[in-house]
Amino acid sequence: AQRVDVLVRAPQSGTRTLRTLPFNQGGTKFAAADLATVNVAGPAAAKLAAPGLHAKLPTFPARRGPKRRWTFSFSSAGAVINGRPFDPNRIDVRPRLGTTEGWVLRNESTDWHPIHVHQDDFRVVRINGKRVNVRSDRDVVPLPPEHNGVPGRVDIDMPFQDYSGDFVLHCHILTHAENDTGMFGMVTALIIK
Repeated sequence: AQRVDVLVRAPQSGTRTLRTLPFNQGGTKFAAADLATVNVAGPAAAKLAAPGLHAKLPTFPARRGPKRRWTFSFSSAGAVINGRPFDPNRIDVRPRLGTTEGWVLRNESTDWHPIHVHQDDFRVVRINGKRVNVRSDRDVVPLPPEHNGVPGRVDIDMPFQDYSGDFVLHCHILTHAENDTGMFGMVTALIIK
């Protein structure tokens, strides 16, 4: 579910196959699979310069908002956040534009959850307590499963800069967000007056 830009420089002529690795998502196991096959032939094209791979990241608002905790789990109600199924009429948080909040994403299940936040990209700060050295803006982060009774955890800096209004965060696995009643949370970003 992560969106990634990939620049591939084709090797010598021939056929190349892009494959996935096998992955145990928790409740589902995925085998290795072919994603694409590319046939490289003909004269070489003009060499392209790599795009700005080391571009400076945008600045997030310096004003800090509150720290928030989002816990992803399964209950008798199904796939839930903070123990509650999604209710489109309930606002779960009301952050202020012009702030950056520290969000703690916790996973109390044995499944991986690719967590997607609409509207504003965020930065991953820590995964399971370990500082992330590669800094990039993201809109999806894989939330690790609990291990030996310890919830998986991802800490992110979540900026609220340009968009005021309603949006959601949710697990990108369709069966965890089935019928829009599962792992969805509602956010309403408010303008500071």
